[in-house]
Amino acid sequence: MPRKPVRPLPAEPPAPEPTTSRTMADVLTLPDPLRQLATWMLRQDAVSLEEVAAHLGQETEQARSLLDTLVVQGFAQVQNQDGVPRYRMSLVSRQRRQPARDLWQTLSEKLKS
Repeated sequence: MPRKPVRPLPAEPPAPEPTTSRTMADVLTLPDPLRQLATWMLRQDAVSLEEVAAHLGQETEQARSLLDTLVVQGFAQVQNQDGVPRYRMSLVSRQRRQPARDLWQTLSEKLKS
């Protein structure tokens, strides 16, 4: 039986637009290598390029590429501490919903009118 040709996958999925309000839900949509790095970084305070390279078991240029992607996409920030760049995740908390009390008050007002 003849085999169908396999279409190659795109090199990388399209990058989300940079934004200042990334959430953990956004982290979960990242490709595996970036998601794994991001979740590890969330458990750290701030990390250096060398720490990331050691954690990943990769060369510093490969680690820098991943970190640059996280920074460009708005997931991480670079901070200089004593002239050494340190990378820190920058996520916002999920916005809380309005309390149920407001809902009941609105319903009560609608029923009165």
